[in-house]
Amino acid sequence: MNLSIRKSSIVCFGIVFFSVVLLRSEHSAASEQAALGVQLNSSQGTETKIMPDRGKPLDEPDQIAKAQISTPQTVPLQTTASFYHIPGSVLKPVDSITALSYDGNGCVHATAGASYLLVAPLEIPDGSNIVLLRLYYDDTSASDDIGGWITRYNAAGTGHEDLVYAPSTGSAGPGSNYGNLTHTVDTYDWSYVLHARLNATGSALKVCGLRVMYYAPISATKSTVFFPIVGGK
Repeated sequence: MNLSIRKSSIVCFGIVFFSVVLLRSEHSAASEQAALGVQLNSSQGTETKIMPDRGKPLDEPDQIAKAQISTPQTVPLQTTASFYHIPGSVLKPVDSITALSYDGNGCVHATAGASYLLVAPLEIPDGSNIVLLRLYYDDTSASDDIGGWITRYNAAGTGHEDLVYAPSTGSAGPGSNYGNLTHTVDTYDWSYVLHARLNATGSALKVCGLRVMYYAPISATKSTVFFPIVGGK
């Protein structure tokens, strides 16, 4: 009789113990998911600055000629816009936990991970004026979005700044969205990258590309004309 009571007590204790462990795990997972949810507006997980309101989509063909540079420049700029465009397939996870799957046509989605943060270098000339970032995506998720950023890190590796944010919108599938800015590139003190955050696993969230519109400096070497030497040795 005592043995049966003892066995029953052990079973009850085990059930209670595992119930507590399960509840704690669920609470931890929920807390982590909530934390990830509030990270969407910042590439690094902490809101760093309020982004300006988006204006006209200057990277569209009918708007390119209308784009204006509102910040004084230290060097003259080209009057024709340039574009830096990468497919989603060149983006790399910033951590070893996140894994990606290729969906074709330059699009990728996350199959595992925690932060789901992806990165690629942004290589445009020093002194350029960046005016717009466009995110291309395939979003059929009703609960999550994709975020795109231009981010810069200081030379010492002690700080960063998100310059512009472009999220996916809706859940209708393929689309694009943009964020505009006016920023003069300084490659002496800063490193520039493109970020995308998928924010969840699964093929409902695919990042397909990022495009940066900018005005490059006018190179003095391009305007130099060399004449042949006449009458000399």
